[in-house]
Amino acid sequence: MKHKRTTLLWVFRISLITPLTTGLAASAANKPDPRHGAKVFQEASCAVCHPGGGNTTNPKKPIKGDKFVNEYKDDSKIEKVVRHGLGSMPAFNPKMISDSDLKDLIAYIRSLTPKKGK
Repeated sequence: MKHKRTTLLWVFRISLITPLTTGLAASAANKPDPRHGAKVFQEASCAVCHPGGGNTTNPKKPIKGDKFVNEYKDDSKIEKVVRHGLGSMPAFNPKMISDSDLKDLIAYIRSLTPKKGK
């Protein structure tokens, strides 16, 4: 009888813990990853025109720094530029850069400008 109660207790504990741990893993998986974004940046050839966050076609408009951060406060603005292109920059559709990869790419671009006080 004691063995059966112990087994039931463990089953109950596991049934409570599993959803919590899988939920944490899922939320971590949904968080943009700037390290993966750096790979996307290289693979999509962004680094050709934007080495180190610069801009070879328009040096006055780098994709880092205070001016960029102020102009692109909202990630949707960066997403729009990536998806539709701008000036000599081509558009990158979801077949070229998936929505998930785009989130990581934006996180990487954001990481090029250190936050104040850090």
